[in-house]
Amino acid sequence: ATTTSNAAVQLTLPVDDGAANQYLKTDGSGALSWATPTDNGKILQVQNAIKTTHQQIDDDAWDDIITCNITPTAATSLVLVTCSICASCSDAAMLALYRDSAKIGAGTAGSGSADQKGFALVRDGATNEADIYSTTFLDDISTGSAWSSGAITYRIKGIADTSVDMYINRRSSSDSYGLSSTLTLMEVSG
Repeated sequence: ATTTSNAAVQLTLPVDDGAANQYLKTDGSGALSWATPTDNGKILQVQNAIKTTHQQIDDDAWDDIITCNITPTAATSLVLVTCSICASCSDAAMLALYRDSAKIGAGTAGSGSADQKGFALVRDGATNEADIYSTTFLDDISTGSAWSSGAITYRIKGIADTSVDMYINRRSSSDSYGLSSTLTLMEVSG
């Protein structure tokens, strides 16, 4: 083979012909060797939950809105979490993502309490419209309380201030609309 500038490039080939599906890899100094592609980044499985019912969150405690389970195939896997939550609130309410009982992917800035930390502040004020709140989070299941076996439960929880209500899959002022919320989990090879 020739190079673009007709330079003399010496490459050292491996002594065997490799195995099926292997490729030639260079060390940058002209030595070639056989390498096996990794499956990193491959989607291994997808789990999805959809909530089509209305929910009213009317207390000052975190309530489950939607949950979804996934049983990873390897401790080195990652879980890509995406959600789309339809919510309305006349004042302030929060949405947060949990892996089992641990809140993950929440904001850390601000002087408020842990109840004021999450991925979305639900506040529609005078418009009285239900909005879509979403987040995407790539969870490394080998960190924190590391996973070893069994199903992991991911959940979206909501909390409203004591003086207001948060509504899921509907407007604050009317239950005549039927909307939906989703939570999707994708196991990604790591």
